[in-house]
Amino acid sequence: MVNAAIDLEADLFLFLGDLANPDQRRAWRASAFSIEADRELTQAKVQTLWIAGNHDVIEDGSGTTTLSPLASAGGNVANLPRLFDVRDWKHQERVDHLASVVALPYTARDQSYDPAMVLRQVLDRLDSVRLAKPIIVAGHLMIDGAELGSESTDMARGRDMTFPSLALRELSFPYTLAMNGHYHRRQVITDAHGVRIYIPGSLARLTRGEAANAPGYLVVEV
Repeated sequence: MVNAAIDLEADLFLFLGDLANPDQRRAWRASAFSIEADRELTQAKVQTLWIAGNHDVIEDGSGTTTLSPLASAGGNVANLPRLFDVRDWKHQERVDHLASVVALPYTARDQSYDPAMVLRQVLDRLDSVRLAKPIIVAGHLMIDGAELGSESTDMARGRDMTFPSLALRELSFPYTLAMNGHYHRRQVITDAHGVRIYIPGSLARLTRGEAANAPGYLVVEV
């Protein structure tokens, strides 16, 4: 996926969560790999944004996740909701604003938030420059109507936090793309509120029950 982003000269590499369970030994290796991948992408002038998932958070009151080492190393990490500006890195003489990403990560219980309220607050503060460019709403939340798999059965972790599709539907601000992690099966759904949400799915089959899944990544031109 990293190589594809570099070969395509992508403007943004977006990771939608679930790097590793923090209580497994392999989490250290995964965190180190994320730093290496981020450094490689940055050197190739590909901006990055890494969003925490329910398997990343540590419920100890510290607010840390398996992506926290990457954040300490200078990576763009959304352990909490944030607005991220995608810039034109390909031309050194330009710093054009290309798009805005509203990141809605999964958080620990002591950092819980209302995704719909945050979305409304963020979009309400956007200036005319950002509103004239694509807006991407990217989260690691639960979606009514999504096709469930092992993420909701033998690999379930955490509590329900719902994607704010109703708020998206009600807002008069334009947005271009809604994306979400969490679900292991690649799918595109139009939920009960009429919002189309793209779910890239996992990069690998994680259990035997996922034999029918088609692992991969999503390339989007906005």
